[in-house]
Amino acid sequence: MTGPITAASAAFTDIYMQDLWGLSRMEPVEDRLTSYADIISGFIRSNRITSVAEFGCGFWTYAALIDWRGVTYDGYDVFSGVIEKNIRDHSAPNIRFHTLTDSTRPAPVDLIICKDVFQHLPNEDVQHLLTLFKATARISLIINDVVPDANTNGAAERGGYRAIRLDQPPFNEACETLHEWESIDFGVDCRKRAVILRAAAP
Repeated sequence: MTGPITAASAAFTDIYMQDLWGLSRMEPVEDRLTSYADIISGFIRSNRITSVAEFGCGFWTYAALIDWRGVTYDGYDVFSGVIEKNIRDHSAPNIRFHTLTDSTRPAPVDLIICKDVFQHLPNEDVQHLLTLFKATARISLIINDVVPDANTNGAAERGGYRAIRLDQPPFNEACETLHEWESIDFGVDCRKRAVILRAAAP
């Protein structure tokens, strides 16, 4: 039986290989990358984080702007082509990259980062990852669009799109909002929100 990560890998491999999102034609928006880096770097330093895992690390555009000295980083993605490129371009003794599979069991870390991933996954995949995150890290920092809200938390295919509110059904997570801002993604006005989820004390 195909697991959720394997199914997501097939969908996102098609997206990358066929350039279905037009990513190869997009110029990086430097201000946006800097904003992400500032938010996440500030959180890491203020919370004395020393170990990080990122799910959906992508091509490491914003993360390359962060000073990772004193922090171990493990980046995971379902598309092996992204991981191979990151290994060539960004690997360091404290920076590692891994292809995410259904059998992946990450080592415990202080912080998980998951940026712009849940909004492209069906709710059952989001639930699967939330369970994995809670078993892996004491804190998760999750960034997604919360507007437009026409289909918030509704049905979505792997690689599709809709806004996500983790504080609302069917997730009902106790979220702390770290930061919220207006943005434009693929020509659509949206509002992004960075939320903190804390694992329950053992």
